[in-house]
Amino acid sequence: MTISIRVGKKTDAEAAIAILRQSITQLCSADHHDDDAEIAIWLSNKTAGSWAAWINRDDATVLVAELAGNIVGVGMVDAQGEILLNYAHPDARFKGISKAILLALEAQAPRARDKDVCLGKHPNRQDVLRG
Repeated sequence: MTISIRVGKKTDAEAAIAILRQSITQLCSADHHDDDAEIAIWLSNKTAGSWAAWINRDDATVLVAELAGNIVGVGMVDAQGEILLNYAHPDARFKGISKAILLALEAQAPRARDKDVCLGKHPNRQDVLRG
């Protein structure tokens, strides 16, 4: 099956937020160590209200990945080239979803053409992708 990447829309909120929440709780144990308080912090802004704010930002792009017509991943990059989100549904692991999102985010980032793109501000995610 082909992965398609497109800009996120208001109507994607429910599916996208569910993916973010499931991915964080099920796939990010190495980062939050299954600590309920830490997970609650991570999930606190994974809401329909946050989704609306993210897709309406002038300084960022939100992308969704679809497989067989279903949203299976979410990504976001800001105008400085910082990747703020790159999450895949737990059932879609090892299908190239995160890689497809990452490549699309790099292409969206204005800095990606000239400079480095970095992965988020989480202490475990300070990696830099060389452009």
